[in-house]
Amino acid sequence: MEVIYLLIVVLLSVAVAAISERRNFQPHITVLIIFGIMSFIPNLPDVAIDPYMLIEIVLPPILFSSARNLSSFKFMQLRVHIISLGIGLVTVTAFVVALVFNAVVPSMPFAAALLLGATVAPPDAVSAVAIGKKLHLPRKIMSVLTGESLINDAIALTLFSFAASQTFEKELFIPSPVMLMVYTTFVGILVGVIFGFLTNSIRRLFENPSFITVFTLIIPFFVFFLSENLFHASGVMAVVSAGFVVEKSSLNSNYDTRIQERNLWRSVDSLLEIFVFAYMGLQVHKTISDQAFGSSTPIYALGVGLLIVAVLLVVRFSWIYAWHWIAELIAKIFGKKRDASKHFTKSENLLVSWAGMRGVVTLAAAASIPADIVPDNSFFDGYFIKFTALIVVLFTLLIQGNTLPLLMKKVVKFDPKRKSYMNEEYKKAQKLMTDTVRRAVRYIEKDSHGAVDTNYLKYVWDQYQRLDNVYGTDKDEFVDEFLQDVIEGQRLALIDAMNAKEIDQDIAKLFLRRLDHREATLALSAHNMKKNIIH
Repeated sequence: MEVIYLLIVVLLSVAVAAISERRNFQPHITVLIIFGIMSFIPNLPDVAIDPYMLIEIVLPPILFSSARNLSSFKFMQLRVHIISLGIGLVTVTAFVVALVFNAVVPSMPFAAALLLGATVAPPDAVSAVAIGKKLHLPRKIMSVLTGESLINDAIALTLFSFAASQTFEKELFIPSPVMLMVYTTFVGILVGVIFGFLTNSIRRLFENPSFITVFTLIIPFFVFFLSENLFHASGVMAVVSAGFVVEKSSLNSNYDTRIQERNLWRSVDSLLEIFVFAYMGLQVHKTISDQAFGSSTPIYALGVGLLIVAVLLVVRFSWIYAWHWIAELIAKIFGKKRDASKHFTKSENLLVSWAGMRGVVTLAAAASIPADIVPDNSFFDGYFIKFTALIVVLFTLLIQGNTLPLLMKKVVKFDPKRKSYMNEEYKKAQKLMTDTVRRAVRYIEKDSHGAVDTNYLKYVWDQYQRLDNVYGTDKDEFVDEFLQDVIEGQRLALIDAMNAKEIDQDIAKLFLRRLDHREATLALSAHNMKKNIIH
């Protein structure tokens, strides 16, 4: 019966999200609110999923897809910000929260306080990507938030494992937290890179785009499980690094594979994101009712939860603005001009600071904490920690998530420099595409010694760009080959320019996606359809 309930939750959450989007509401926040209210319905069946299984189901495909969308180039371009937030900030946050929590609840062991700190420290990959895409956050900010969420889960979950081992007196195979973090991170990356290359090698053996797409869909689950269970390394880092490697190779795959993969992953992302918000909503009543039987009153626990929310906001704001001022100071000392594409303004930092929402990892980690088991009988209240984590998740999603659009309107103003830059990059890409066509025509003129009407070919290309695909029936096969050669030449020219950093990657990817759809249109031409039917 649990499977039936789970399917009902999925169907209802998708329906609610679709309706709320038509009403111009934020679908993910709306799903969270409605399912949170539904959780108070008497005798509602409990849809319970093992916390670690929830992480295994949701995180691998979300992280894999996010890594492929971000790309290694963007990650490296913004690596200073991403590493600062994903490693530095999440570590500092975990320990500051632990210190504050231990101060206000002194009877709670510090290791248990660190358990809470590690639970609430990482901003959520699902929340950042889902809400950010819906609000159309600036690309640079989305890249940093996505990059941060790709690596902070690994650091936070490692700290969580260490804190749990200290709290419940369980031995880790590496007792030092620093060495444990180093091992899990770097071995996870190594596992991901190796299996990313293996994935690319196997993908080349397939010809059917459907088989390639399904095979790739399985990879993030396999890599995550293998890294966590066989090598005891970070499954998060393994999946992320594998995503970067696979995306790098996907530029060389067939157009139909790329189109099919983009559509599939977009659907998978949407389904998982909506389900996670629905599941978080359904846990509201259970977590609150559990706390009512804990050793602390709900009012006191609520106050502590709001205090921890305040600590999270203060630490995040302080870290981001301190980093900004230090970077400015270093630039002034060395007389260097800061690259606007790699650095944020003060107003952009405000947006990044407010966008640190918690979600599925915090919820799953909190759910995995036992209620009241400590070997030495010292004070420990698992319900209290779970309730505090829930307050953090609800506040960040409901308050920050709903006020983020208002803040974005105030902060993200029309930037003529950015507009000018994107226009210039767009023109460079258009010129590159046009030059490729001219080279193809000149080659035909030289090779055919004037036997081919190249003016006609130019006309064909102009029509093809407008997706009219109009050309004479007597030259179908020749024209198809000409168009195919031009598209392939344009794709190679864009990839070379992107790798050489001669053109903005986002613009290059936009044109590459257009080429995929043009190639699909060409495959549906009358001549090619006839040829496919014959064969």
